[in-house]
Amino acid sequence: MKTIKIILFATFLLFGLSCKKETVTGPQGEKGEQGNTNVQSEYQTVYSSEWIYDSIEKLYRATIFDSDITQSIIDKGMVVVSLVADERINIPLPVTFTLNYPNSTDTYSSTMLFAYEKSKVYITVQDSDLTQPNNPGSGTFRIVKIAGAFLQQNPNLETKDLTQLFSKISSN
Repeated sequence: MKTIKIILFATFLLFGLSCKKETVTGPQGEKGEQGNTNVQSEYQTVYSSEWIYDSIEKLYRATIFDSDITQSIIDKGMVVVSLVADERINIPLPVTFTLNYPNSTDTYSSTMLFAYEKSKVYITVQDSDLTQPNNPGSGTFRIVKIAGAFLQQNPNLETKDLTQLFSKISSN
């Protein structure tokens, strides 16, 4: 059995995360500046019941369906996924949390990462001790799809530097 920190971790995931598109339509606003059609961003929720446990790999996996991930995005663009902790904090994946075993000073880690293919994003959670992790619970993920045209227009952009990447996306 794992510690209270696991419960806190699961609670964090529960309130920060869950695989349904959420669409909110508000009143029409004033016409703004021209946006960047080469970058699409949306929020998807994965609910605790949608996590599937893989007993061979000892991990939980959720599948998010997203038709905006095209073959062109796969071939020439990129996808970035982050865990939404609250409306102002997005934690880019992969992320690793360090946790304590119950009644012990020993620790282990739990890692959340993503992979994608055409029309799908896979989120996985696995513990370093290779025992069954707790179900991650419900949570929201931000999925950003970046077309190859955007990357071609910004050839010096360091795509592994997410601060620089999102700064450039915001300024376009």
